[in-house]
Amino acid sequence: MQQVELADHHSLLFLFVMTFFPFICLCQSNQGVLYGKITLKNGRQYQGQIRWKNEQATWDALFDAFKQEPPVEQFFPADRSNRSNRASETFKFGFMELWADKSPDQRFVFRCHFGDIRRLERLDDQKVSLLLKNQKRIQLTRNRSSDLHKEIVVDDPELGRLNLDFEDLKTLTFLAAPATFVSKMGSPIYGRVLTTIGIFEGYITWDEEECLGNDIISGRQQGNKIDINFEEIVKLQAERDGSDITLRSGRTVFLNKHDDVSSSNNGIVIRKPDLSKMKIQWKDFLSLEVLQRPSEPPRTYDSFKSPKLLRGTVETNDGRTFSGNLVYDLDELYDIEILNGKNNDFEYFIPFRLVARIEPQNDKFSMVYLKDGQQYLLGGNSDVNGGNHGLMVHRQGQEATFVDWKNIKIIRFE
Repeated sequence: MQQVELADHHSLLFLFVMTFFPFICLCQSNQGVLYGKITLKNGRQYQGQIRWKNEQATWDALFDAFKQEPPVEQFFPADRSNRSNRASETFKFGFMELWADKSPDQRFVFRCHFGDIRRLERLDDQKVSLLLKNQKRIQLTRNRSSDLHKEIVVDDPELGRLNLDFEDLKTLTFLAAPATFVSKMGSPIYGRVLTTIGIFEGYITWDEEECLGNDIISGRQQGNKIDINFEEIVKLQAERDGSDITLRSGRTVFLNKHDDVSSSNNGIVIRKPDLSKMKIQWKDFLSLEVLQRPSEPPRTYDSFKSPKLLRGTVETNDGRTFSGNLVYDLDELYDIEILNGKNNDFEYFIPFRLVARIEPQNDKFSMVYLKDGQQYLLGGNSDVNGGNHGLMVHRQGQEATFVDWKNIKIIRFE
């Protein structure tokens, strides 16, 4: 009799777990999407799920904007008359001239995850103040190629979905979604991507836009337009001039003549659990398997920790070393900012807090070593090639030191 009761107890426990486990996963998925409170210039307020146009929708998506002024400026005193290091002064004026002369599409980029941002405040037509989780502010300038010119979508529980022009924005405060919140746009899509250089797994941004379950993958079948919810797909495989798509039901369909399913695709981004990302071009893409049970839950707003200043040691080719706070490429100041580089047509976006060291190899490439043991030979961006503007190293109570990129042997990050 006792054995039967014990068996019944385990059966009830199993039933409870199987009943509520999907609900637990759903809650975690719902916490992975952008959520916040928007105040417009006219005083109206809206709160709910947020999306940048029809693109970024998750905390682990990248926010892109342009810095209004160089962070390296803070290392130079306002009173230059008593400066003894004339080389530093010469450097300063040269750099400031370089900064001023840059055209809008060449300005220094500020890039972090949406989960690193506490608030955006629009100061005027061109200026926006970004507040980080460490209460530090970064002044940004609006540019049509940045995220500060995009339409913002907010799904207000009472008013429904609204499309708001950034021009009308006063403030946007990011918040962790309530525990009872359910995303009407669907959950983040997780998958396994087969490429010409290997298999990669993580959350997916498709064609630089689609990343949630209710997003639409489109294409044409013998001239007829077909729209499929992303969450209904279990496999998408590049084939001929289009894609073979397998649905949950087992049904298969071949679609072509659309960015989503052909060589005009703008790229597939794999957002890894460690917050690094890689972007794959269609010519290197073979197939996507959509996984219903992610190996890692999506990143929540509260999982993004307060930013820290970059710190480390720079070793030069002539054997000198400089340790302290770093300003990398004369514009990256915090460990949440992103190191960007390419290996062939594979593009990588790596938060500096994941980087152990960087070793310039020549004018075109650097070896980048991560703290988890991974390593990449990267080029194609000033973060990792001869276009790098160099580093400032600031030691407490001492003058900042400029180290030219061509003189750097190794940069080790704390």
